[in-house]
Amino acid sequence: MENPAGKKSILIVDDEASFCFSACVALRGKGYRVTEAADGRQALAAVLESRQRGDPFDLIVTDIRMPEL
Repeated sequence: MENPAGKKSILIVDDEASFCFSACVALRGKGYRVTEAADGRQALAAVLESRQRGDPFDLIVTDIRMPEL
């Protein structure tokens, strides 16, 4: 099912909670739907779930070095 509101969706992946919080607040304030993940495993699960819903992320912002994957 596609996003009925037409908002672009972004996945933020970072193990630094303060960065995730700040990025999510800023992006939500601009009208984006934001999901956050603290590591690679959570990010992979979120990506797979979004694809199964038929509503994949429009953008993924990720840290390069993180625990897990």
